[in-house]
Amino acid sequence: MAPEKKDIKNRYLVIMLALVLLGLCIIIKAGVIMFAERQYWNDVADRFVKENVSVPAMRGNIISSDGQLMASSLPEYRIYMDFKAGGPDKDSLLMKVYLDSICEGLHKIFPDRTKAQFRQQFIQGHQKMARHFLIYPKRISYTQYKEVKKLPLFNQGKNRSGLHEETYNQRKKPFGSLAMRTLGDMYSDIELGAKNGLELAYDSILKGEPGIIHRQKVMNQYLDQGL
Repeated sequence: MAPEKKDIKNRYLVIMLALVLLGLCIIIKAGVIMFAERQYWNDVADRFVKENVSVPAMRGNIISSDGQLMASSLPEYRIYMDFKAGGPDKDSLLMKVYLDSICEGLHKIFPDRTKAQFRQQFIQGHQKMARHFLIYPKRISYTQYKEVKKLPLFNQGKNRSGLHEETYNQRKKPFGSLAMRTLGDMYSDIELGAKNGLELAYDSILKGEPGIIHRQKVMNQYLDQGL
């Protein structure tokens, strides 16, 4: 056989081998998605079932005649961990790569708990493979919540990292007890409405009406979070 023909034949064999390997990789990846990651992708699909998602209204502010903020609703959060989210790759990253830095970061944000306490807590949650494991026992502020979301792995979105939250609206009065009797008060569970004062007199206006966020917007939010 001529050297030129032999060289061409060898090139074709290399190309065919590469295509066969590529096909095997695609089949293996499809198998992983169908079986090992089946639950994860089912959970993701469940989030897009509804065409529109109802959004609770944020209670309105009370402002004085000179523009001073007298009462406002501020969000508070409880943060949880889903140890099954993100599949086995995320699980390995959490426990082997990012655990120390995450616990160190949480200790800086919440100094009342040590790094070792957070670490032990994560180990317990991981052993149970909990889907809704409470990371910190108290409600946290919006500022603290944003700091938590900057930590390694947690900055990759809830579907990949497993970090998720429950949101609560807390009524705050910047001037403390000033004009408290006039402004009125809310029940400890703000969803129950107002007790007295202006809060009660204008409750129907202040509580607002629930809105609707369209499915396309919801999908964009998940894409922005790194899905």
